[in-house]
Amino acid sequence: MSAGLPAPLPTTVAGLPGIHTLARGPRRQLTILLAHGVLCDHTFLEPWVAWFGAAGFATYAVSRRGRQGQPPLHSDGVTFEDFLSDTRRAAGALPHPLLLVGHSLGGILALKAAEQGACEAVALLAPVPPRGIIPLGRIRDLPPQLAQVGSLLSGGTFYPSFRQATAMFMGRIPQPQRRDLYQRYTPDSARAVRTTYIPGVRVDPSRMRVPLLCLVGAEDATIPPKTVARLAQRYGGHFHSLSGHAHELVAEPRWQEVAQVIASWAEGIAPNLAPEAGGQATARPRA
Repeated sequence: MSAGLPAPLPTTVAGLPGIHTLARGPRRQLTILLAHGVLCDHTFLEPWVAWFGAAGFATYAVSRRGRQGQPPLHSDGVTFEDFLSDTRRAAGALPHPLLLVGHSLGGILALKAAEQGACEAVALLAPVPPRGIIPLGRIRDLPPQLAQVGSLLSGGTFYPSFRQATAMFMGRIPQPQRRDLYQRYTPDSARAVRTTYIPGVRVDPSRMRVPLLCLVGAEDATIPPKTVARLAQRYGGHFHSLSGHAHELVAEPRWQEVAQVIASWAEGIAPNLAPEAGGQATARPRA
């Protein structure tokens, strides 16, 4: 938790467990919904929810099915479409205009949800790319990723070893903190993760009509910066490569700098999205 900020409050959004914080100080015009990454749940985003609340945004984070006591255990058999349904249900239950922020697997979910009209703006953090953009990185980064092929093909549970997770995700997590972070990971759906690569998730550029921000760590061993740059170019988004960061952007030191990039961008686009400014956004009651 960020020092000096009140802890977010527990909530339920569209039947999904989560947390939220009301805006402090001058309220911004956008509501923010944070979509967690693979192996994670909404608790990884507690500092972010508190930070954005202090920055003036009403902010929410929810856990998708298969975690935080929600069935099925370890997300066994859950499909990408199931996770997408969770994301869209949560987005539809919150006040709009809405900024959907997705990390890793949550990134491709946010992008697909945006294509389907679930939000008025979308920000992606180290997103799994859509179909047609292959995340090819350095050869030395491939072994831990290739080691996951068996579990992905099985369609059961995705849960890399500590060594593999360190290589893929935790390159910029301080070494003393890595084991604690790994122990917080929850087994995820290999079936859903596999779908993002085979056959991939199709996102039609002609249907992307909302502002898009794409961020990636310059040292990301799983989602290379050039991959995210291609994504931003294809969908007309703004691209930032973040020096000194790797894949686990939500938990790395200096994560506040990443959040500030999003907040500054959001402040710039918000006036054009507000209903009173002539946009198409409409307020939706919370479920």
